Amino acid sequence: MCSQPFCALLSLLVWSQLTDALVLRSPAALAIAPSSARAPGCELRVSSRLRDEAEYKRTLADAERQNTMIVIKFHASWCRACKAMAPKLARIADDWPDIEFYEIMFDNNKKLFKSLNIRVLPYIEIVAGSKGKVEGFSCGPSKVSKLIQKLEEQAESLGHEEIDLTDVSDLLPDD
Repeated sequence: MCSQPFCALLSLLVWSQLTDALVLRSPAALAIAPSSARAPGCELRVSSRLRDEAEYKRTLADAERQNTMIVIKFHASWCRACKAMAPKLARIADDWPDIEFYEIMFDNNKKLFKSLNIRVLPYIEIVAGSKGKVEGFSCGPSKVSKLIQKLEEQAESLGHEEIDLTDVSDLLPDD
């Protein structure tokens, strides 16, 4: 857990790095749109830490059966990029509260990672409900905008209505 001053500073830095991706794109869906008003945290809001291949497969099956969108982060305890990605992924998890976030550790699941052909960490999988696994890609700290873009695309593809931007030009004062 982060100390309060450090967490606030870290959150501000993460927010400044994510702002371009979050502000320049309109939220893609009503049901799973980002809620930027949430306060960022230092730890990933994880629905569950998957311990093994059986839990991984059960989680995929449950998401498909319940038609829920999930994100699975594949990481290792010793991976520097995984550690650097953690606060950014925590911010995304806070911004997308209707998406369940899971993580699975390489250290105890080498056979699973090999069977999924995951060779570079951190790695992200997106499961879009009944559509199953729709995205899988390496996603380090510099690729966070790619993850946001993929989440927006998948939210749109699930048939959720796009939220329009608000035009305030008529409300601006005359010079």
